Amino acid sequence: MLICNVEMANHVYSVVYGKGETIGHYAQCQNCHSELPARLNKFKTLADGIAPLVTLVRTTNPRVYETEKGRLDIERMIKEGTPPLPRDVRFELMLEKFHAVEPEIRNRLDTSRVDRSFIVALAAYVVAALFILPLLIRDSMRLGQVQAYMLLGTFLLLGYLMLTAHARFLRGSIYPKLSAALRPLKPGPKELDLILRMLKQRRLVAGTALKARKLTGWLARTR
Repeated sequence: MLICNVEMANHVYSVVYGKGETIGHYAQCQNCHSELPARLNKFKTLADGIAPLVTLVRTTNPRVYETEKGRLDIERMIKEGTPPLPRDVRFELMLEKFHAVEPEIRNRLDTSRVDRSFIVALAAYVVAALFILPLLIRDSMRLGQVQAYMLLGTFLLLGYLMLTAHARFLRGSIYPKLSAALRPLKPGPKELDLILRMLKQRRLVAGTALKARKLTGWLARTR
């Protein structure tokens, strides 16, 4: 796990400016990159950088094998496949993976649809239309026509980027990490559908944002 700061900073349309103020911490798994709340009181101290596992355990959490024995036993059972996990434990573990990505999905879907691709496309239009084209086209009437066509095309592109912002976020960030986390548990399509319906009943955004069919496709891709 990597412990990261949560900072509050001023921003305009997702572009941060100024120095952030630390308001909390979260832990990020270095395998699937899922983010979980971090309880710093569990650690004796925090390591400054990457080190061998034995060193990290000794310096940061010497009692981890004792305090987390139950969970470590479950992880060993998943890895070795023997003995098989109890059905209820396996289902709860699958459900846990969805809860792990819930805050990230909720935070992103609650924010503006203006993402990095949108900003890059808009900046590219401004540079091309206002600075590059005038150097290439000397005829003012022809220049105006080209700029008008480019403006129309840019509006269409920006509209597409805004409409697909959330879908691209899920495809680029959530589906890969969630499928990687679920892969050892080998969930079937019916189980995924059941979990998503449960999440939807609990009014969690993952239940409506994620699709069992797409997740099944990602699981097949990562196996």
